[in-house]
Amino acid sequence: MLVVAGIIYYCWFDTLGIYFPKCPIKLLTGLNCPSCGTQRAFSALLHGHIIQALQYNWFIIFSVIYLLLCTIVVVYDINGRLYRFRKYLFGRTTLMLYVALYFLWFVVRNLLGV
Repeated sequence: MLVVAGIIYYCWFDTLGIYFPKCPIKLLTGLNCPSCGTQRAFSALLHGHIIQALQYNWFIIFSVIYLLLCTIVVVYDINGRLYRFRKYLFGRTTLMLYVALYFLWFVVRNLLGV
């Protein structure tokens, strides 16, 4: 119920932009952090605007795919049948790869001005 209320609140007030926190890294350094634009990107995805979501933050492609895989594995892992896939998905190597891509996106984003 709380998740549904949060999504409704997010969809209702997303266009105003004054109700959501600003990025502290952007405020302090002027650099775009890897997550800058993620709120707008998720909002665009909720509204079905995939291209607009990509314009806000390209890293959302990896984030949404990883989030969907995690959700599917957790929801459909009945009696531990997906243990091997779960081990790879939540393993140290996968998480380190995700973090490495996250920081690589930080560098690329600021060098190319994306």
